Amino acid sequence: MISYGVPAYCTIIRSNQGFFRLLFDLLNIGGYLILESSVTRHKYLKDYNCVEILWPKTQAAAGIGTSDEVNIDSLVKNSEYQSLTNQSNVSHLPSKLAVISWVEMVGFKNIEMIDYNIEGRMVLMTQKTSFKGYAYINRGPEPSPYLIGKAN
Repeated sequence: MISYGVPAYCTIIRSNQGFFRLLFDLLNIGGYLILESSVTRHKYLKDYNCVEILWPKTQAAAGIGTSDEVNIDSLVKNSEYQSLTNQSNVSHLPSKLAVISWVEMVGFKNIEMIDYNIEGRMVLMTQKTSFKGYAYINRGPEPSPYLIGKAN
């Protein structure tokens, strides 16, 4: 069991680099974040750096019927391996590598995976250092003022 006396713990309900940037900005330099997140369970996607889009949804999950067996009409046909088609509150599930990428992109360092043996979940611990994060590319003569996850 890892014990670091960490002051912040967050279960991720929104997975994207903008949300990770918000968490990064809230921490003091030297602060730790322990992050728990759902991740894709798709057998062909879980080992890649990608995000599974959970669409189409079942009628019940989309709020247009009561069936958890019948999907809504869509041009997209879901895979038999798709995760959580009957969950109305989940539309994207990142892979573990995608979560690690987002955490790195916004500036966290010293990323350590924590053993968590529940399929479709991950936990990691990371630290905020004085590094401010990576910026989107700027082809001009000046460095880009747009940090990843904070492009406003």
